[in-house]
Amino acid sequence: MNSRRDADKAAAVVQVFATALGRLPERPAVEHFVSVMETLDAPFADVTAVDRMADMIVGSDEFRQRYGAKHESDVLFVRALFRDALGREPTTLEYMRFARRSSRASVLAEVAGAPEILGRFDPFEWLYPHGAPVQDDRAYALWAERYDSEGGPKDAPLAADQKPSITFLLNVPAWRFDLLEETLASLRTQTHPGWAACVAASVDDFRTVERLLDGACKDPRVRVLSVPPDVDARQVAFQAAETPFIAFLEPGDRLRASAVQFIAEALAELPETALLYTDEDRIDAHGRRWGGRFKPGWSDDQLLGGDTIGQLAVMARERIIAVGGLDAATACVRTAEACDVRQWSVEERERAFQLAVKLRVAEATATDQIVHLPRVLFHRGRGFSGPSQMVAARASPHAPVFVEHAVVARHIADCRPGLRLTEASLDVAGPTTHSMLWPRVLYPLPTVMPTVSIVILTRDNPDLLARCLSGLLYDTDYPAFDVTIVDNGGVEPEAAALLRQLAADPRVTVRRIDTPFNWAALNNEAARGTSGQLLLLLNDDIEILRRDWLDELVRQALRPGVGVVGARLLYPDGTLQHGGMALTPDGATHILRYASSGEGGYLGQIGWQRDMLAVTGACLLIHRALFEELGGLDEEFRVTCNDVDLCLRVVAAGRRVVWTPHAVLTHIDGATRGRDYRSDRQVRFFRETARLIGRWSALIASDATINPNLKLTDRDVLLAPPADQHGCPEGGR
Repeated sequence: MNSRRDADKAAAVVQVFATALGRLPERPAVEHFVSVMETLDAPFADVTAVDRMADMIVGSDEFRQRYGAKHESDVLFVRALFRDALGREPTTLEYMRFARRSSRASVLAEVAGAPEILGRFDPFEWLYPHGAPVQDDRAYALWAERYDSEGGPKDAPLAADQKPSITFLLNVPAWRFDLLEETLASLRTQTHPGWAACVAASVDDFRTVERLLDGACKDPRVRVLSVPPDVDARQVAFQAAETPFIAFLEPGDRLRASAVQFIAEALAELPETALLYTDEDRIDAHGRRWGGRFKPGWSDDQLLGGDTIGQLAVMARERIIAVGGLDAATACVRTAEACDVRQWSVEERERAFQLAVKLRVAEATATDQIVHLPRVLFHRGRGFSGPSQMVAARASPHAPVFVEHAVVARHIADCRPGLRLTEASLDVAGPTTHSMLWPRVLYPLPTVMPTVSIVILTRDNPDLLARCLSGLLYDTDYPAFDVTIVDNGGVEPEAAALLRQLAADPRVTVRRIDTPFNWAALNNEAARGTSGQLLLLLNDDIEILRRDWLDELVRQALRPGVGVVGARLLYPDGTLQHGGMALTPDGATHILRYASSGEGGYLGQIGWQRDMLAVTGACLLIHRALFEELGGLDEEFRVTCNDVDLCLRVVAAGRRVVWTPHAVLTHIDGATRGRDYRSDRQVRFFRETARLIGRWSALIASDATINPNLKLTDRDVLLAPPADQHGCPEGGR
């Protein structure tokens, strides 16, 4: 029962139970009644779900025990139902209205829709008390009805001398006349009048569009433009736009009625914005919403993986002109298609064009001028193109290459020739005939590679350490590294013998430090004895899986503005241990722990490189100069939270923390120091977590790794009631 069409039925069951019986239904009861109503859809298509549910419940034994066996309504029944369900007497007007109702079912159905009932019982929260699977369309429809329905800001009329700030550009193909009115209707219902629309149609279709939109054309904000033969309609519309910002729409797309209002407020708050994007969903002909896409905040270079922005995308018109206008995007698409082995469809060309424009704008825009507004303001309708892949991953090596991949490759060739776009499997064993292939950008390595000083703490873990060093010394392609092993009070002869053997390698230094275990202090002391330009903190319970792991970390670290890089760590069974961390008021949570090794996660969140606030210290690469500038790890965090604190200080210093899925290692989580199961260790963990949260509460509150409409657990990303920060623009994240 996961269809979006079940959402109104599930809500009806909860509403009617609460009204008629004074309690919420058991979950099996919800499933039963929804199933029954499904069978009634065909013969009773014009009857609402609440009416059907009311008809069924008035015949139940429990209802009859409360109100008697009569089917007819009377004043006594109306009064009793109001008292029981609403806790009050009916008003005079309500008495008069219900006096005309002959059946108890019709009275019950109307009372079940009273604001007091809807406000008291939340079908979404009751059906999904811990959050819902984010891909569950029934859950999303309930969420949208409860938390994302209209009734937003009030109309804010423009001042007499104020002009619209956003122009929506629409190109009308000859077969999309029927959908254009839907889109313009959604614009005419905007609560904020600061918009304009340029509708481009061919010369042959111009009069047809004018007649079709006779009402809309009387609105001075809507201009219908005639496009001569062999002229790009989008170019005509763009040149006619006079506002600071533009956005592309397709016939059939709809905007939330308060979309322009929210966007205008965000742009007023962040006036330097060059690119703003929102969350989106899909909408059918009956207005039912489904397929919600709750996007994370901005990460540098995220568009190189595909159209991760999607819709709605609002761009500064002057910025588009500065990067070559629409001509540059059109040329990019034409060249990309010419290099493909197949001809693209009209839908694919439109997707490719919009991505090409975004790529050009993002390429010339500072991170703090790209804003994510985490509200569902765009409803993708029945237009021809459909939603693009957020990250352009192919289902198998035999699947055709997405047009997004081809456009990114062309963009890189034009604007970033030092980069190379490839594809890679997330499967540990490498690609197979059934492996999904994810886009991967190979950033350049310099001719003279920087030395990486690797610090490993150990104590009497000879088997783990031997496996770790074997991979480091003999299965790592990157040539410029040295290793410092810190023996923190080891006593086992086998471990001592291994350390003597490892010290014979000129790349390895072994140090003995017999102080009480303090992960931060030991790493700081070891780092002071090394000299590499890059410093890698590595656990001794790490096993190397791919020879290029250190190449990938260094490639990422040498990107402009990057301070720290983290890796994809797997458990010995191949499931995910570390895909980056998200921060909440409760502390740090690993993203999608236990996901399968080839899984990319919701919207590709663990299939593509991304900026985060923190990565784990089990494998953490940092620039030495930055490490020293920050004073190393905070030794007050003796065992936990020291890595997260370091990352947050890096971000506070204006540098970036990046996680990559293409540096892959096995991590036996907890093997280095043991699990924190003892009560004293648990106390220390909570004490250090509380200190971390107290120090960084403001920065933690701004973490845009996970959309604020979603809730992160160790294993899942769940749809949840929106948090207090819902809707705040995330500038530069």
